[in-house]
Amino acid sequence: MNTRIKVLYSNTGIYFLFQCEDVQLNATITEDNKQLWKEDVVEIFLWLDESEENYFEYELSPLNYELPLLIMNMDGKPHRWQPWFYEDKRNISHKTSAIGGPKESGSNIKKWIAEFYIPYELLAPIKKNTPNSGTKWRSNFYRMDYSYGKETYWSWQKVRTNFHDLDSFGTLLFD
Repeated sequence: MNTRIKVLYSNTGIYFLFQCEDVQLNATITEDNKQLWKEDVVEIFLWLDESEENYFEYELSPLNYELPLLIMNMDGKPHRWQPWFYEDKRNISHKTSAIGGPKESGSNIKKWIAEFYIPYELLAPIKKNTPNSGTKWRSNFYRMDYSYGKETYWSWQKVRTNFHDLDSFGTLLFD
């Protein structure tokens, strides 16, 4: 399960590109804001201010459905909150595609691609300043795959307990 990711940033937001080798698309959820992690999905976690245990999680399925979450850790347990008034300058742009087969649940493919742009305006509740050269954000990137009934995952930084293990997050250095 080869997974590649690229990250770019601008004055207004941050862009992510995932390339996910796969043999079969296992995604049946056809609505935003659902439990996408139970099927094929890519996920990012952005912890922008280490003085607080609040971070942003974003999930995108191969069928192009999304789940944006603000996570607040309380006593070591993650509590999820979804943004509302999710529009205009706060809206995430996203797109997916499949290579080697149709972008349909159950189809055989060679890989699927997810790309999305997160405006800093959406992240303002947890970080007021936009990053510049030298800024560091703690983060991790994940991919879940459920081909042929087998659950596998990929992570940029290895986790000890689960995806919400903040101590396992790596560091993004803005250059």
